[in-house]
Amino acid sequence: MTGIAGLLSLNGQESSKENVGALLQGMSHRGTIQELIAPAATLALGICSNQSITRSLHAAQQSVILLDGAIHGGLPESLQNCNERSKPSTSNEARTLLEAFREGRHRILDDLVGDFAFAIWDHDRQELTLARDAFGTRPIFFYKDRKRIVFASEVKGLLNLPWISTGLNRERVADYLLGSLEGINKHATFHENIYRVPAGSYLTICNRSVATHPYWKPSTDVTEHLDDTDSIATFASTFRTAVECRYQAPAQTGILLSGGIDSCSIVGSARDMVSSPVNTFSLISGAHDPDCDESHSVALMQSMGHLNARNLSPDEVSKVAPTIPSFVARIDNPFTASLLAGPVPLYAMAQAEGLEAVLDGVDGDVVTSLTGNHHWFLANEFGIKTGLRELVNEAAYYESNAELPKAITRFLFRRLANGLISRSNPIRSLFRRRQGSRTGQNDITNSPIKNSFAKETHVLDRFRQQHENEHPNYPDTIRKACQQTLTAPYIVAAIERYEEAAASFGLTASHPFMDRRLVEFCLRIPWNFRIHHGQPKWILRQAMKPVLPKEIYAQYKIANIGHWFIHEILRDYLRQNPAPSSRTLETLEDFVEIDELKQRWRTAGENPEEANDDLLSSSIILSEWLQQHF
Repeated sequence: MTGIAGLLSLNGQESSKENVGALLQGMSHRGTIQELIAPAATLALGICSNQSITRSLHAAQQSVILLDGAIHGGLPESLQNCNERSKPSTSNEARTLLEAFREGRHRILDDLVGDFAFAIWDHDRQELTLARDAFGTRPIFFYKDRKRIVFASEVKGLLNLPWISTGLNRERVADYLLGSLEGINKHATFHENIYRVPAGSYLTICNRSVATHPYWKPSTDVTEHLDDTDSIATFASTFRTAVECRYQAPAQTGILLSGGIDSCSIVGSARDMVSSPVNTFSLISGAHDPDCDESHSVALMQSMGHLNARNLSPDEVSKVAPTIPSFVARIDNPFTASLLAGPVPLYAMAQAEGLEAVLDGVDGDVVTSLTGNHHWFLANEFGIKTGLRELVNEAAYYESNAELPKAITRFLFRRLANGLISRSNPIRSLFRRRQGSRTGQNDITNSPIKNSFAKETHVLDRFRQQHENEHPNYPDTIRKACQQTLTAPYIVAAIERYEEAAASFGLTASHPFMDRRLVEFCLRIPWNFRIHHGQPKWILRQAMKPVLPKEIYAQYKIANIGHWFIHEILRDYLRQNPAPSSRTLETLEDFVEIDELKQRWRTAGENPEEANDDLLSSSIILSEWLQQHF
């Protein structure tokens, strides 16, 4: 993996390579091979990697590129042959991208495909560009004051410079305690004055001016006019490409195999394209639930052979996974600790075996199916009969006919309400804001947050803002609803969690379903290729028939077993901490209801074997994180 960093003076003073070296030292787990470069007196840049940095750093005519990640397509035709000649070593990848940028400038991002973050210094224009791919699979953070702007792949790199002035962002603490506000926007962090470059955007710094430019907003006006057979074949080919370009070093790459169709599809495709066994890592229920359908699906995939499979049961997790204190010490975002219930133990296993990259099934649900409220959008676009028919089909598919009358009543009520308020945008806006407030009030009630802290951080306003961020303009078609879901901040927030957790183990996390080519293809196909007679992910199921057992591609729902793993990790913590320390209480007193916390802790401490309290675990994680970072 790779880390990039830099410092640009805004007042004409010379920038120090030593400062950039400190940025890299703060994220040394990304690699110990380093190179520092000063293409201008006011600019110093640096890169670190655990491999050769040739493919990630290139300088030409005093312009420089630092590349974290990989480019998989979308380069200008005049440069594609050059790029292809460099495969599979990709030794010229940075050079090719810099040449493309010098030819097309920021317009190259309109078509660029890959998992990347890069920094480019344009000497002719004296301009620094920081860019991230459409879904933010690779991070860039930055700090700016009147004298300079500093950037790095991780917050901990920035914090390694003692003169960076920051403090705790209390609004993000409120977001964490409420959980559902994680994806309120694409730029905030838990540190004041430190920000993320938004996914699907680039930042330009020129003449002391800093500007953010979103570049990825997929079209909703183009439709693929293909029949079923051609659509399935095109999907299968695009998906295979998405897996293949992220699976170029099988011996150093693993796949998280959960038993769901998304991860199984990645494993099935990888088995079909390499001769060596595919490395897989899976959580299984073990003795906790011998009949667990997820564990059964994992076993079924493993029975196909050609896998180097590793399984982990809840009883074994404490031997592999880091403790809560040791893990939160590694991360800059406490939301990432939620992955202790799943990927983190598997990342630890992959690291122990010397792997460098891990693939997973994030977010196959969003890409290959439809939004949860798709019946309403279908009714708006195609008429109430279409919406009702899909509601009935879904109930039949999920065998939930007993709930169908209530679902139909809610559907008709919402349809009537939409009809009444559609004539007045101000009324619609007020209606949506009240929806956000109602959701926020329920979440406050069901969280450990202190009421006075909720008021201080204007939580209800933040819920209203998030509600509007998810659908800034109310979509009138199902395709626009899917587009807004894909560009909503919470998708990026989830991907960033996986990236940070994997990076803390020296691994790169990759998500074939978030390949831009695949995402944009799925947006162009008719809606009934994504949900067909109530069955979600229809086109994925059809495309995977050649590589998966029928029991896998036909599965309709599967239980998540992550709660058993966080239960074991929480139980180990409570054994060592049967009651909150005075320091813990002091750390949390501004943020949570202390009496309620004591009661929850007392109940769990008296019987740690039965401890399974999400509100308690979130408070514990926050306390440990704050104590180690502030």
